[in-house]
Amino acid sequence: MSTKKIVLGCLGVIALGLLGFAGCTALGIAGFGKAVEDAKNAPGGSKATAVGMGTAVKNGDLVFTVTAAKDAGPKLTETGGRGTAISAATGGTYVLVTYTVKNDGKTSGAISKPTLIDEQDRRYSHTVAFGDYVPKAEACTLETVPAGLSQTCTDIYEVPAEHPVLYAQCNGFGMNEGWVKLDIAAP
Repeated sequence: MSTKKIVLGCLGVIALGLLGFAGCTALGIAGFGKAVEDAKNAPGGSKATAVGMGTAVKNGDLVFTVTAAKDAGPKLTETGGRGTAISAATGGTYVLVTYTVKNDGKTSGAISKPTLIDEQDRRYSHTVAFGDYVPKAEACTLETVPAGLSQTCTDIYEVPAEHPVLYAQCNGFGMNEGWVKLDIAAP
């Protein structure tokens, strides 16, 4: 057998291997894409399929349940009795969102605070100056929830005063997103 035939044979085997790898990778990516699309179409999997408050949404091993949303007005007074207050400097209003996160997994799970998103896709992050303005037991920072346990948190968001329809996008470190349409109680 000539050297030329051996080289061509080796190149053919390499080409077949690369084609097989590319085909398997494409099938894997397509399968992952379908799983993501299925998750978005599930109840609470996207803004379009958002569930109502009180309905649990799953994000990996974490289960989020938004239990309350309240328009607290443009000024918050601290809860410890000192009477200090913070005011919405932008002309907006504060919305307090209370939620429970349960870890259904076998290991501790890290959570991040929900993001509020309105119908115009504007995003609102929690206000960092929350320390004394919610009950101490619900003043959560980035939390790690142990397996099988739950944590209740209240976060403060500054939103436009007319507070359009708002959705809470609940995030863990899973593949899914949990979307909840908020029913905001008046101040």
